[in-house]
Amino acid sequence: MKYFGTDGIRGKSDIFTKEFVSKAITATCEVLNVKKAVVARDTRVSGKTIEEHVLSALASCDVETTVVGMTATPILAYATRELEADVGIMISASHNAPEYNGIKFFNGNGAKISTETEVMIEKALENARIRAYKPVNAVFKDIENNYVSYVKNQFTANLRGLKVVMDTANGATSLIAQKLFKALGAEVTAICCDVSGENINVNSGATHVKRILEECKTMDYDIAFSFDGDGDRIMVVKNGVVYDGDDVIYVITRYLSEFCAVSIDNVVGTIMSGRGVEEALVSKGINFVRVDVGDKFVIERMEDLSAKIGGENSGHIIIKPYQNTGDGLLVAVILSIIAKLGIYEILYDIKKYPRYTRDFSVSKEEKEAFLASHEIPAYVEMISAKTNNRIVVRASGTENKIRIMCEGEYSPIIEEISSDIKSIIKQEMSYLGNQNNVFSVPNIRNLQSRPDLLKQYVKAGVVIIDPYTIYVDDNVKIGKGSVIYPMNVITSSVIGDNVRVQSYSQIENSEIGDNCEIRASCVSFAKVKNNSTIGPFAYLRKGANVGNNCRVGDFVEIKNATLLDGVKVAHLSYVGDAEVGAGTNVGCGTVFANYNGKIKQRTRVGSGVFIGANTNLVAPIIVGDNAYIGAGSTITDDVPSGALSIARARQVVKTEWKKP
Repeated sequence: MKYFGTDGIRGKSDIFTKEFVSKAITATCEVLNVKKAVVARDTRVSGKTIEEHVLSALASCDVETTVVGMTATPILAYATRELEADVGIMISASHNAPEYNGIKFFNGNGAKISTETEVMIEKALENARIRAYKPVNAVFKDIENNYVSYVKNQFTANLRGLKVVMDTANGATSLIAQKLFKALGAEVTAICCDVSGENINVNSGATHVKRILEECKTMDYDIAFSFDGDGDRIMVVKNGVVYDGDDVIYVITRYLSEFCAVSIDNVVGTIMSGRGVEEALVSKGINFVRVDVGDKFVIERMEDLSAKIGGENSGHIIIKPYQNTGDGLLVAVILSIIAKLGIYEILYDIKKYPRYTRDFSVSKEEKEAFLASHEIPAYVEMISAKTNNRIVVRASGTENKIRIMCEGEYSPIIEEISSDIKSIIKQEMSYLGNQNNVFSVPNIRNLQSRPDLLKQYVKAGVVIIDPYTIYVDDNVKIGKGSVIYPMNVITSSVIGDNVRVQSYSQIENSEIGDNCEIRASCVSFAKVKNNSTIGPFAYLRKGANVGNNCRVGDFVEIKNATLLDGVKVAHLSYVGDAEVGAGTNVGCGTVFANYNGKIKQRTRVGSGVFIGANTNLVAPIIVGDNAYIGAGSTITDDVPSGALSIARARQVVKTEWKKP
């Protein structure tokens, strides 16, 4: 749509001219047949001027208007129901920066107007005529005390003695949140309560949870809340842990169903809701349904399913028995009751999957090209299916930005995938914006799919098992017959012929010889010669040089050390600052102790040496050729060639021993 986004009409405050506001209000009154309206605003400086435009337009439409002043969005929604108005008008840009503003419309039930209604208003707005001016005759009503009484009457528990700290984002909850919680008996500490409107949401509130986390470190508290600028969303901190909307939905669902005997069959979330909350709810026998981003879509689906709870992981939570829109204040009260009962941790058992989000700015034309593209959604769907990760790519409803979210089992993989998707999308948008330019960059149409990015290797005889899950940069050379398994990252390296790079390996700035195998290991600024095997789960650090026919076992770390041909290093060993001669066997658990607290010193081990398990070689020492070191020894002196060295306490067995 041209004007409406995910949450009303929103943009830089200068778009809300008197003419535009008058047309928008006139169109709304015509579509909804408005006779009675309620108006509120948040703290933004531009809100007062926009409120004047709104009131003037309502007067011109002969609408009976009540103004409830600077207050939170959920209070406005409550007032719309309480005063039996036809429409509620909230002047706010929610969590956005001070230079933004917006207008949200609520129906008589205190819910966001439907998408269909928004479409009708947009059509009417295009043809709306500004009506003749009439004097503003609105009345003011303090509705906040009514709301406090309403919430108190819903719950029998009191919060006396509960220590609550809250960040009100210098926004609309700055006054009402403290009033509500003090009325319920809580001990309240509030921060970011400046109502000047000049710094609403600035380094504070639900989108800047670090602020409340810092505050919590300085005091003893039971639970902490961070609201956004208009109070319809919330983030929670308890015992130093941040809980988002997914967590809150799950905890409240369990509380209502298990402690309040509320029957809950369905919960509604969005495409951004985490995999963990869905799995946790399903395990409790509760169906989880996803919709597009936007709490209006959530409430619409809730109504279809007669669902009692739904929301977004960003913190919009709708609890239908009490409110028909997101209400951060109400959610905070319920969570405080749960905290007072001491059952919060009992109710919380969600598995958290790694998630990586990023966004990038685009021009208005590029955003339009993104929205019009059929190829981008198809590409994202393909990558999601191939990698078995949840991927969401969408345009911001307010800003000229594209947002990417990737959720899966492994953090490095999802970060890589999101970066790759960003690159491809930017290429596609560039193509769409330059279709007449024969020099335009490659795009999804001529790439067709991820394998084409790697065709240079395939043509050279390299086997790519699953090109959708690997990253290979332009500075990599791979020899014929090599096999690259899924889930690998290879950068600025040379890989020889017939090499097998098993899954979950990372190779950077390194050289791998022919006929080697890298098993789920990290090779960084290192060299491996021919016919050697590394891993699984080995780490070759800077300066590691591994010769021909070597075997570096699992959980082995090599740093600034040279292994000559045929060396075997068994599992759980560390070889640092050393030279190890050809054919030497390093037993499991061996440590080259190279640091005395001041400087690093080197160890030299000759050829054909056998080092027993759990040996410590304390540098600086030299072990001669064909020497033998007994298992469990700590070697601090040089060992001559061919000698046997044992440095451990003699075993003592006491058969008559009894436990004291």
